[in-house]
Amino acid sequence: MKDVVLITGANGNIAKRLAEILRHEYSLRFLTRKKQAENEFE
Repeated sequence: MKDVVLITGANGNIAKRLAEILRHEYSLRFLTRKKQAENEFE
């Protein structure tokens, strides 16, 4: 099982780039103001 990483500011440019880099090694969760996906939290 992969470690979980929570990324804040999910819609920002830095968060998007970070997610691209980490998605192969970690299970990603995102903190956002408007939940749109299962792995996003408000």
